[in-house]
Amino acid sequence: MQVGVNLVTALFEAYHTMEALRLLNRLKVISRRVHGSDHRVTTDTMLLLNQLQVRYVCIDIDIGSEMPYQYQALRYENDGKSCVIQGPVPRNVHEPRNVDDEKTFSVPTAVICFQLGTPVMLHGLKKAAHLNGEIGDVREFCQSTDRCVVHLEDKGLKPVKVKHENLRIVFDLVDPKKESS
Repeated sequence: MQVGVNLVTALFEAYHTMEALRLLNRLKVISRRVHGSDHRVTTDTMLLLNQLQVRYVCIDIDIGSEMPYQYQALRYENDGKSCVIQGPVPRNVHEPRNVDDEKTFSVPTAVICFQLGTPVMLHGLKKAAHLNGEIGDVREFCQSTDRCVVHLEDKGLKPVKVKHENLRIVFDLVDPKKESS
């Protein structure tokens, strides 16, 4: 189990968030079966899973600052035209959050900046409409083209450069086996 958790951590740090989440979900199921729900390994796995499921973003109006604020993205509203965020939250993951001091507000989706590793879904593409609905991780940002480089979950597809307005955060990663049945 520990080797699996170490692999999850390495995947997450390399911005392979979806792959890390899928593996961690499998480890959670195995740990529950083998150790039980209250075992330390299972509870640690659940804690890590909860941490990896939080989606962090920056907002464009903060970019001019030396260290832009980080926010937790909660959901989309108005057919994806706005995103509800909460924060600012500490950049250091080991620093505790004080949720009572954070504010929840809605911002136009256009000002959302995705952090590396954010799971996203492609939408609204016109020239590559066949990719609409595909999901992947943001792995880099190309400043010269003002696009995010997304590595798609379908390994048969090459990474694509996409304008951020053609991306939506994937908040809940559905098991593809359950989705297809």
